Amino acid sequence: MMKVRPIRSDLFQQIALAFSLAILVFAVVVYRFIIAPAADRLAEHELMINSEGIRNTVQDYFGEIENNLDLLSEYASQGYFLSDEPEDFQRFAAPLMKHNQSYYAFRIAREDSREVALFKNSEGWSTRFTYPLIEPGIEQWSHWDKNNLFLRKETIHSSYDCRTQPGFIGALQQQGANAAYWTSPYQLLSNAESGISASVRFSANNGVRYVLSMDTSVNNISAMTRYITVGTGGFIALFDEVGVIVGQPPRHVWGQQAPFFGKAIKTVHDIPIAAAVYEQWGAGGRHVNENLFYQVGSVDWIARFINLSLGGHTYYIGMFVPADDFRPNAIVPLGILGLGLLLALVFSFLWTRQITARISQPLQQLVAGSEQIGELNFTPLEFTPTGWQEINELALAHETMRRQIAEAATDLEARINARTLALQKFSRAIEQSPVSVMITDVAGNIEYVNPNFCQLTGYTDAEVIGQNPRFLKSGQTNVETYDELWQTLSTGHSWQGEFINKRKEGGLFNEKAIITPLRNLTGIITHYVAVKEDVTQMKKKEEELRQALQTADDATQAKSMFLANMSHEIRTPMNAIIGMSYLALKTELTPKQHDYVNKIHNASTSLLGIINEILDFSKIEAGKLELESTSFVLDEVMDGVFNLTHAQANAKGLEFLYHIAPDIPQQLVGDPLRLAQIMTNLINNAVKFTSSGFITIDGQLIGRMGHKVELQFAVSDTGIGMSPDQVARLFQAFTQADGSTTRKYGGTGLGLAISKRLIEIMGGTILVDSTPGVGSTFTFTAWFELSEINEGKRRIVPEKLNKLRVLVVDDNLAAREIISEYLTTMKFRVDAAVDGQSAIDAVVHATDDPYSLVLMDWQMPKMDGIEAARRIKNELDIPHIPAIVIVTSFDREEIYAQAQQYNLDGLLIKPVTPSHLLDVAIRLFAPRAAENGKIKPLPEKNHGLAGLRILLAEDNEINQQIATELLQSQGIQVTVASDGREAVDRVMGAEESPGFDLILMDLQMPIMDGFEATAIIRKHFDQLPIIAMTAHAMADERENCLAAGMTDHVAKPIDPQALFLTIARWAPQERTRTPWQPDAGSMSITSAHSDAEAMILENTGLDMKLGLKRVAGNLSLYRKLLRQYVSGQAGAIASIREMLKNGDMNSGSRIAHSLKGVSGNIG
Repeated sequence: MMKVRPIRSDLFQQIALAFSLAILVFAVVVYRFIIAPAADRLAEHELMINSEGIRNTVQDYFGEIENNLDLLSEYASQGYFLSDEPEDFQRFAAPLMKHNQSYYAFRIAREDSREVALFKNSEGWSTRFTYPLIEPGIEQWSHWDKNNLFLRKETIHSSYDCRTQPGFIGALQQQGANAAYWTSPYQLLSNAESGISASVRFSANNGVRYVLSMDTSVNNISAMTRYITVGTGGFIALFDEVGVIVGQPPRHVWGQQAPFFGKAIKTVHDIPIAAAVYEQWGAGGRHVNENLFYQVGSVDWIARFINLSLGGHTYYIGMFVPADDFRPNAIVPLGILGLGLLLALVFSFLWTRQITARISQPLQQLVAGSEQIGELNFTPLEFTPTGWQEINELALAHETMRRQIAEAATDLEARINARTLALQKFSRAIEQSPVSVMITDVAGNIEYVNPNFCQLTGYTDAEVIGQNPRFLKSGQTNVETYDELWQTLSTGHSWQGEFINKRKEGGLFNEKAIITPLRNLTGIITHYVAVKEDVTQMKKKEEELRQALQTADDATQAKSMFLANMSHEIRTPMNAIIGMSYLALKTELTPKQHDYVNKIHNASTSLLGIINEILDFSKIEAGKLELESTSFVLDEVMDGVFNLTHAQANAKGLEFLYHIAPDIPQQLVGDPLRLAQIMTNLINNAVKFTSSGFITIDGQLIGRMGHKVELQFAVSDTGIGMSPDQVARLFQAFTQADGSTTRKYGGTGLGLAISKRLIEIMGGTILVDSTPGVGSTFTFTAWFELSEINEGKRRIVPEKLNKLRVLVVDDNLAAREIISEYLTTMKFRVDAAVDGQSAIDAVVHATDDPYSLVLMDWQMPKMDGIEAARRIKNELDIPHIPAIVIVTSFDREEIYAQAQQYNLDGLLIKPVTPSHLLDVAIRLFAPRAAENGKIKPLPEKNHGLAGLRILLAEDNEINQQIATELLQSQGIQVTVASDGREAVDRVMGAEESPGFDLILMDLQMPIMDGFEATAIIRKHFDQLPIIAMTAHAMADERENCLAAGMTDHVAKPIDPQALFLTIARWAPQERTRTPWQPDAGSMSITSAHSDAEAMILENTGLDMKLGLKRVAGNLSLYRKLLRQYVSGQAGAIASIREMLKNGDMNSGSRIAHSLKGVSGNIG
């Protein structure tokens, strides 16, 4: 527990401590940044001075030896000391050594191993004479006392040879004579002490070389170094390059293992104080004349190294001194600081007593008031204001706190009462809840259950408290459910799921449970709460509903199949009604009859459209609708759509705008029929709900993936628009925007639903953006493959049209920009004008670079296009009058008449495509290019089928001729069989092989159909490719063909390129090939027939482009087929009626099937 002190004593201690710390910090700063740096600089200066003196002392010591050595060598070279008698050598050398204490041995050795040495010892003097060359292993010794009196002689056997001594060897190897050579420290043989030798080489008068050596021991050198001091407690040491000590420091620095001085070789590592810095100095590069600071134990030291060169060897003098030797005594300044601190403390004590007395009195009053509040006594405090603002504010805050606590106490009591009531409500809610509530601890032991739990399970709370809920297990809940339950709860998350549990009496019930962890304030899970609902009855209802949905789904499937079959059957008589009513309208009728028949024709046409929609929808619902995958040209598909929808828009006075991005590829692979169906539905829908304004169709390339492209089409209108609620149910089948709209505008409500399903099958999506009263935009995407077959028209812009200057006139900005973009893509020079007068002005001002072509909108404000064109043609006085083409959204006779009246150059009906514009430019400015065939479809592609032998099984003569000439155009040999029996006979006529490479088999033929014929052929030739040809409308026909043993399937009406690709896929690779030459009749589509003929063909209601495409562009063949169709199928309707009347459904169906196939082939 924290010790509580009075504020007066605490404040006194705090102030005293603050003063003490301030003075202490001041003292440390002064010492650290002023006194200590000054001491370091002083140490560096003193060591530098001492180092020079020590260097001189050491150099003097060794210099004296070198001087004596040099002097003696001079004497010796004159013949002194060269006597062979030891007595003579002792007499000459002893006086010299007696007066010089620096060395104790003197030797003269001749290069042939003769040596005489004099040694100073405790007895006096000793000489040694050795001559290993003459007397190997013999040492002759002579001894004298200190007064030079001879004592004795003795002979000793040893292996000593002067020629092996380092001093002798080094002196002989010196570059010049008389140059002193110093050895490294070694064990001297003369007295067993460690030392060094100085040697010099000289030559006697007779030319013999000698070596004169002097030995000095470490003990002699140390007599000098031990007594050299640095500072008051420092020392020096002399050592060589590897750390061997030559001059030893005083004995006390060696520590506990002081050596026997002079007897053993020691290194710097044997001196603890020196060893502590020696490695640091060596690792730093052995810098000399620099101070190194380090610590040994708790003592700070300073080291400094200086180098010394002796006879080719480098020696170092190390100086080691305690740092305190250079630091001044800090006792006096610290004493002064301590006295100042004491005085400050005394002053702060007296001052603090005065201050704390003034503070403590009002605080004691506030303490008393707080104690009063603690006793829940909220009587106002009587407080005497002081002269300090803070204490007065504290008293005010105290009073505010008292008042707030009083209010809070009152509010808390009210809240406690409210919470108590809420808890009672919550408890009653759980107790009376219609769901089961169970609370367990973390181990799963039950701590609480509500009454509903007991009622549902049949157990009392006393029976289940403390139990694990597993007693409810029935064994019918999946083990995975429990694994998922505990795995989820172990992660701290809630789990929900279902159990099949067992009541006390044994009955089973279904429970839907939510189990949630409960955490305490620290976030630790302490309990689990399970809220469970009895869903037994609901599960029963769900099962009943599932069975009902299955029944409904089965009924829907049956309905879809019924609608598909019935719609197919109804279309045949509906075609008859439409056709006959159309023919009847061409005859002379009374006005009343004409009205009746016209209504019949319109109603039947509308009904056929509804039936087709129902058929498509039923196929989609049944999952039987499949998309074609055939090559097509996008512009051709859009032209067909505009031809179908233009009349309705024209009747309502709407303007069509069509924009296709230039980067969209024209040659695509997909289902052009379904794309046209989607576009037609969306455009018809826009026309239906738009009374004025314009309709815009926009195409964009939004994605590529390998050989696939994603296109986006948008159909926008300025119609009535839709609300969000209407948009939400827009694509529901048999549903319109609302009831009133349905009555006003009509329709089945299937068009948009079918379009949405088709778009989804194409891998796309459709979105709607609509605003009531403003208009709607339908945007959809679809995926297509890039075509490898170029079956469209490759338009070549003649050179003559290069840089053609064109003026586009239209008050509609969008239309103006679209046409300008198309022309710019064709490399024309394009300008634009917004009205007729602007167009006239532009033509007038372009005399230097005149316009060649003006594209003039018909309907514009102030001055329409016809009037502007008339003025340009007839009233302008300019050198060059441009060609003028009227562009209009309205296909009206008066526009044609006005264009001819003013001699205009052409008429274009909106929406305008790039091909329309290029056709006009070529017709006006390069007519020869059109005439000589520069603008034509590509030559027919060679599929490599020449030489194939194909059996064509087809009962209809027109279909026979179409297929035969198509196949022969590729160099294929064709044999025709009119029914299945004939086809079997022709195949079986061959002895070993079928005689054919491939069979094209129609399905519905007299005598024997294609299925039966295929089964017979397959028994004998299982590898022969058989390709089915059928016009059946059901999507599962292909599966039926494959199941019957056929190899592949092509649909009627026949698409030549699809047929050729299918044949190429299954044709045998090893066959006799013949050169392929395209049929000349297939090289031109439109250039061979006259305008009159084209008008006749168009007025018959035929799709001439599609029909020509079916025969690969062979116009002569197409004429022949039309004549055969008229003669051969004239009685088909009557025959079908007769068959139906007689109940011969199979024959009637066969004739209708054949009629449909032939009709499709001619368009």
